Amino acid sequence: MSLPYALAVPAIIAQTDMICTLSANVIRLTNWPRVRSFPLPFDYIGYKETLLWHRRNDSDPGHAWLRRMLIRASETVTS
Repeated sequence: MSLPYALAVPAIIAQTDMICTLSANVIRLTNWPRVRSFPLPFDYIGYKETLLWHRRNDSDPGHAWLRRMLIRASETVTS
């Protein structure tokens, strides 16, 4: 199963016999009593988040503001 939102995963996992991998940040943000978490049994390098947009939006002030806010928010989460 593939989901667009990681925060929906614990609710689904709690009602099924499925397992999943999630970032530690998502696990810390959720509190589902029927869901248990364990560290991966192997080294995991991680992943990189990428912000992409169409070039026609480069000079759009609202779009530029949103990009700045997303970059600022991601810097706070990773620091």
